Amino acid sequence: MKKLLTFVILSLFTAPLFAQVLKVAPSRLKPFIPVGYSILATETGDLNHDSYADVILVLKYNHEADSDQAARPLLILLGKPGGKLSLFARNDSVVLCKGCGGVFGDPFEGIDIKGRYFSLDHYGGSRFRWTRIITFKYDPVKKDFILHKDAGVSYDDTLPVEKLATQLYNKKAFDKMRFKDYREVDE
Repeated sequence: MKKLLTFVILSLFTAPLFAQVLKVAPSRLKPFIPVGYSILATETGDLNHDSYADVILVLKYNHEADSDQAARPLLILLGKPGGKLSLFARNDSVVLCKGCGGVFGDPFEGIDIKGRYFSLDHYGGSRFRWTRIITFKYDPVKKDFILHKDAGVSYDDTLPVEKLATQLYNKKAFDKMRFKDYREVDE
């Protein structure tokens, strides 16, 4: 019983540390990182509910300081037996560039995974501020990730919060557009 209690306590303290190390630069992600790029963000979860950990990997160009409009590839890596990963899809348009946030700079805020859904959070602007959350869901029938929602709010920082304006992007593509085909479409 004492050994079990020690194991549980150690697991509580070491699991979060291991997860943080996994997010920094795991060796199993290196084969997916092109020359000239490095990891901007990662998040893990079982997106396709096959009991293997999948990874959302966002990359950044190593010379973004010289080119703040450079694409930021997002890769969906599906987990396989033995802890292996395979590239399912890549999109170079879904993560906003470093210079796309206006005065606030880099608009990329992070990745959230909930069940079969993953979202990319963005925030930017100056006096006129905006958010944008782009969400994809895994469709087990299509065996693909499909655009679920692309929305945000915008507001003037000098006006009361009640003056928020909801923005929908790509609304005709909701539940239709595949992840690998995502791009902002004029509607």
